[in-house]
Amino acid sequence: MTRWQEILELQNSKNPPRLSEEEAVILYDEADFNALRQVALDRRRMINAPDEVTYLIDRNINYGNSCTINCQFCSFYRPPGSKGVYLQSNEQISARVRELEDIEGSRILMQGGVDPELQIEWYEELLRYLHETHPTIDLDCFSPIEIEGIADVCGLSTLAVLERLQSAGMHGLPGGGAEMLVDDLEAMGPVRISEVETAQKEILSIARRLSDAGEIMLGGGGGGDEFL
Repeated sequence: MTRWQEILELQNSKNPPRLSEEEAVILYDEADFNALRQVALDRRRMINAPDEVTYLIDRNINYGNSCTINCQFCSFYRPPGSKGVYLQSNEQISARVRELEDIEGSRILMQGGVDPELQIEWYEELLRYLHETHPTIDLDCFSPIEIEGIADVCGLSTLAVLERLQSAGMHGLPGGGAEMLVDDLEAMGPVRISEVETAQKEILSIARRLSDAGEIMLGGGGGGDEFL
């Protein structure tokens, strides 16, 4: 029996011990995916009613696409002032949130770009409007590079930006590709390298002191060691 099979067999017992980091890495890197899924299904049935499955319904919303950062993987942005640039109103964004509420969703992930025309007050007003209009919806908004952009445009520290946005109603922020905080996962574009990447990691570290939520974007590389 392989080590990953031993771990899964133990985890499928009535009162399994908590996985160690080493065991979790072994499962991530080595375990048969179907076997892993089966044990997860069995564990869910032990903890919950057999026909009870929970999941999260959320929605991605782009409030605008004006951006000064030329990410190689992004075909969405437009340079400020160019053809095709848009910025949605509070009401337009709210309409998309209502569509989420109609299907019993609970969270939005909202991002745009690094827009040099927007002051922090615009973001605060939007968050307050959404928080008041949709109080049951969690607002995970603005990637680390957007937070850094707001700080640069407004002459504020990233901590001050995060604290003001949190006070306005923001629950957390998506990672925007910098979630891993691992140095050897290299860039997918100019915003993921050198001092800019370091700044994004610092912003996420600050954000995690304000909130205990964490997210990981899959598909950007890395294995069990990086994810754990």
